[in-house]
Amino acid sequence: MTGHSKSVIQWGKLALLAGIAFPILYFAIQIVLFPFVPGYDFTRDVASRLESPDSSMAGVFNAVVVLIGAMGMVAGVGQVVRMRQLGVNILIAFMAGLCVISVGGATLWAGLVPLPDPAHGASGPFMLAGVVYPAVLLVAFRRSPSWRVVFLFALLAVAGSAAVMTGLSGIDLMRWEGAIQRPVALALLGPVGLASFALLRGGVYPN
Repeated sequence: MTGHSKSVIQWGKLALLAGIAFPILYFAIQIVLFPFVPGYDFTRDVASRLESPDSSMAGVFNAVVVLIGAMGMVAGVGQVVRMRQLGVNILIAFMAGLCVISVGGATLWAGLVPLPDPAHGASGPFMLAGVVYPAVLLVAFRRSPSWRVVFLFALLAVAGSAAVMTGLSGIDLMRWEGAIQRPVALALLGPVGLASFALLRGGVYPN
């Protein structure tokens, strides 16, 4: 194995570790910084309120969210590289990577353009790539029964989130906005961490 090949493999591992940390840090930073927003209510307030002028630590939150978003984008490239190393079809590998890069980019944008800037929500369409992502993973991991079950559950979670966000569930979106936003975020970001972990362990077979 050449030095270049070793460098690529090492970089790929670091990129996948970034993908594992991506959803974990997103929720951890909320737990750490919510005390700095007077009256913050997890059931009512969305994560973005932590980067608004209401927070005395808004700058810190924004910086961490930008970092998290960048980590997600790096993870997307890492997933493409690792999938190709494991023999995954090139189209499937690139579709998975683009989904992750899109979700990471949307997260990065949220940190760069915090509330109350009306452009804050402009990244929403890019976050929708997270809806497609579990379906792509089902194809990529179709020869791995255990991970196929995991990503089928992830796909059902995304479908359930879509039903809630479109109002089909009848839940009061305004009253429970915070309580709804976090499970939706978990459904969109969680699969990035799970797939990165699976790929790090080599849990996908050529297809």
